[in-house]
Amino acid sequence: MPPGTIDDYRNCATNGTFAARYRTLIDKIRSVNPRARIVLCTPRKGYGFNGYLPDHCDKQQPGGYLLKDYADIVYAIAELERLPVADFYRTCGEQDELAALSCDVALHPNAAGCRRLANILAKTLLLACPEAVSEPEGGK
Repeated sequence: MPPGTIDDYRNCATNGTFAARYRTLIDKIRSVNPRARIVLCTPRKGYGFNGYLPDHCDKQQPGGYLLKDYADIVYAIAELERLPVADFYRTCGEQDELAALSCDVALHPNAAGCRRLANILAKTLLLACPEAVSEPEGGK
């Protein structure tokens, strides 16, 4: 699906773009639990994978869009909604490190890649829910 624009999100568009569907998802979460804490995640870079993705993580994806276009929509939504972002796009490896962080050259993360994803997500979850950090027994 095309990434769409922040206006697709803002205006609750029904055009099937990534931004419009993100709005549908966030609206659904809020309708079920208006007090829900929401953390957005950008996509992790990847390349190759038997021709399914381009040969370089910064080249056009199938459909003619850049992965960065999708990450940019997530950033824009997060800014508009004042939501924290687990920024996998910018922090989970560039082209030259993806192979070392992936189990299949450059798409699915291996143990080191999962560790990096988990650390980024954990830090972002703590921003969203700082009260979840409990004091160690015996005080500070």
